[in-house]
Amino acid sequence: MFQQQFKKTTFRYLLSIFTACLVSLTLTHSTHAATLSLAPSSSKVSAGNIVSIKAVVNTEGKIINSADTIIQYPTDLLEVMSINKSSSIFSLWVEEPKFSNYTGTISLNGGLPNPGYNGVNGEVVSIVFKAKKSGNASIVFSDSSVRENDGLGTDILTSKVSAVVQINSTPQSEVPVITTTATSLPLRPVITSSTHTLQSSGFSSP
Repeated sequence: MFQQQFKKTTFRYLLSIFTACLVSLTLTHSTHAATLSLAPSSSKVSAGNIVSIKAVVNTEGKIINSADTIIQYPTDLLEVMSINKSSSIFSLWVEEPKFSNYTGTISLNGGLPNPGYNGVNGEVVSIVFKAKKSGNASIVFSDSSVRENDGLGTDILTSKVSAVVQINSTPQSEVPVITTTATSLPLRPVITSSTHTLQSSGFSSP
């Protein structure tokens, strides 16, 4: 009887310790989570002009070695002109950055070797959009993950920040107003002569 009670007490004690450790690990993981953002989150542009948006990652103190994402945009308002990865934190690409102005999607899957990346503003790619017509264009992350450099590829992404581009109609060109002023006729020339005293007739006096 005593042994059974002891076993039950020991089991409950060990279970409580396991639960406490599990909760602690969960809380620790939740306080160290990565964020994908589009920057700037708000911008204005006139139709026909271009705007540059960056996809950046904040690892929140963790070390990452890869990330993949799909970014969506409205094709009736925006058109992707180019994607630049020259300043990216990633140097290895499982899937090169690519876009489709037909489906309105941008996709990529990049990584980097050890020791990985730890930072608050790591650029993934820079995207140049052309504004097509007036409206508010929302650019959002779809399927995405940011993987920790822990040997397991743990996805630590918990937050995604989208962007809105406010597109104004193209300003109308001002038509220059040409004003004209009446010009005065030239004054009659005054003719004088030292040899002709009758100025009006052109003959000299006798």
